[in-house]
Amino acid sequence: DNANKDKFPAGTEVTVGDDGTATVTYPDGSKDTIPGDQLVQGQKGDTTDAGNITPTVPGDKVTVKDPSHLTDDEKNQVKNNV
Repeated sequence: DNANKDKFPAGTEVTVGDDGTATVTYPDGSKDTIPGDQLVQGQKGDTTDAGNITPTVPGDKVTVKDPSHLTDDEKNQVKNNV
């Protein structure tokens, strides 16, 4: 509305779809469509903890009997090292 507040006639409606596409419906029923990629952009940078933190791999590996089937005790040792 701000970019066109003095251009649209009274009764003009603007609806925005899930993808950011805006549809302008004028009082006479005619419509204009502005694609979402011209109106919205993705956030810059990652805002999740996983995106902002890189865990350090511990220097010492846990010695286990079977690397493809860790026991609960072995899993706890790994967890404590991390």
